[in-house]
Amino acid sequence: PVRITANGSPGWLFDHWDANDHTALGEMDAMAASNLIDLQEDDLFRARFVPCPSESTVSLIIDDLGATVTTSQVPYIDSVAWHLDGDWVSNGLYFEPEFGGFYSATVYFSGCSVTSDALWVGAVDLLEIPSANSEISIRPNPAQSSVEISSSAGPLRVFNALGQLHAMLTESERNDTGRHMWRLSVSDWPVGIYWLRAGQATGTLVVE
Repeated sequence: PVRITANGSPGWLFDHWDANDHTALGEMDAMAASNLIDLQEDDLFRARFVPCPSESTVSLIIDDLGATVTTSQVPYIDSVAWHLDGDWVSNGLYFEPEFGGFYSATVYFSGCSVTSDALWVGAVDLLEIPSANSEISIRPNPAQSSVEISSSAGPLRVFNALGQLHAMLTESERNDTGRHMWRLSVSDWPVGIYWLRAGQATGTLVVE
């Protein structure tokens, strides 16, 4: 199988793929910019783009879990870049501020981007944001087919290496000690590294 991805030039947003044999057979999602395709015979792949939406907006949310973004008229998020006083400091959907200053975030999607207004975060405010801890258990790790995760809090959120939300589980079981437990099947997940967050607990899962 090969992965085919439509990347928009600056100012252009991916819209859809033209119909072909793979879309007709349901082997390709015409609305997804990236597809993993089992290419058994010749086929024609043509991506269609539209101008970036002018009404797209992004806003910052900073609470006891750290910082994240909320968007409007943004169909999907490829990546998020965080800035402190205009200088890049990190990438990812979630971010934990460590210093006082003006924070902003730029959201990228296809060939489009939108930047939030700068938000002031004082050093005193940061004292109210608890730092993440390692009170999360992941077994086995690396994983190939399934994984069992436990934490003292929930819900469980799983992000890929680009910081995109891959899965969110609000329901959980409880073990004898009262910890939350989740059992996930990862056999169809793309190989790579995933970041897990449950409450203030964080961990890294490797899928082979």
